[in-house]
Amino acid sequence: MIKITTAEQLQTLLAQHDITKSLAEPFEQDFVTEDIYVRFCLGDINKPIIVAFSNAGETTTEQKLNDPNYRPWGYDFITKEGYSVISFSCYQKNNWFRTPLTQEIIKVFSQYITPYSEKLGYGGSMGGYAVGAYCDLLKLDRCLLFNPISTLNPELVPFENRFNSAANHYPWQSDFHDGADTHTPKLIVVDPLFNQDKRHAYRYQNAQMINFRGVGHGIPRHLLTVKALKDSFYCLINQTLPDHHFYRKIRNGKRQYQHYFKFITSNHIKQLTPKRKQVIEQYQQAFINSLPEQERLAATPKPQPPKAKVTPLNDNDINRLRDLAVQLEKTDLQASLDLMLMAQKLRPNGPFINKRVSMYQEKLKSNKAQ
Repeated sequence: MIKITTAEQLQTLLAQHDITKSLAEPFEQDFVTEDIYVRFCLGDINKPIIVAFSNAGETTTEQKLNDPNYRPWGYDFITKEGYSVISFSCYQKNNWFRTPLTQEIIKVFSQYITPYSEKLGYGGSMGGYAVGAYCDLLKLDRCLLFNPISTLNPELVPFENRFNSAANHYPWQSDFHDGADTHTPKLIVVDPLFNQDKRHAYRYQNAQMINFRGVGHGIPRHLLTVKALKDSFYCLINQTLPDHHFYRKIRNGKRQYQHYFKFITSNHIKQLTPKRKQVIEQYQQAFINSLPEQERLAATPKPQPPKAKVTPLNDNDINRLRDLAVQLEKTDLQASLDLMLMAQKLRPNGPFINKRVSMYQEKLKSNKAQ
């Protein structure tokens, strides 16, 4: 494994291969720095090259590197489709590709891949942030982003609270801090019913949206499950929008996807009407009925225990609290104060209650001073 500590070392490595010359075999190499793992396969410059950045769930570890078959996110899929690729992954921890050396390495690659006919970006979530943030530097022609996190700058995305550790640890005001503030055309796949992801997606400039409703975060995994991931990839390659076959795959695939039924009926979804919920539950039951018995039992929603009925306190209840507090004045002043404070919360403008609370507090304060 090659260890890169400076951008100059990478320049020396790349200079050994002239990608403008016809090569019998693609130029394939990997290396690691303190912060990232990179694997690339560089072939025909007359075909597009894809620059991929992994999501936070695909961090490269030392254990993974000991596996000779390990490949970073997107690498195998892209090479099997016959395209050149540079795949970036965070190493050991999710540093969000924000470190200075990472940025210098991206600058080196941006110069090296200039001869390619088209340069495309590909990434989701944290990787979607990185593709968006560095797409102009890499001189990409266009990008495909899955539920991208546009930035962790709290001034720009005060609604984002899922990645507080990274938001506090890395600088989010310096260069390349906002993936939405770039000009490269973008195709974004997002669940518009998942509010945090939707708000990130709609921050992007020069972007077109592909809606995949009712699945939440982790769009690539959901697209793969409904057999539509390759379709979205070729929208990037061919510079097209999805056709009706793509949306039919999504629609039919969701009806056989247990995660969809769980998520669409969860607290994450606020827009679900009773009628729509009833339709979804009918599809869910049809899906469950189609499963083998053991899977059917596991997938059947468990009945929720009935919620205890809470009767709101009325004026008579508040009066009883007040009167009980008065009765305890001579024997337990602290208990009187506690009860009267409860009554005050329920009747904040009651003059007698407010006067009594002040009196009890003064007496207790005086008793402590003696």
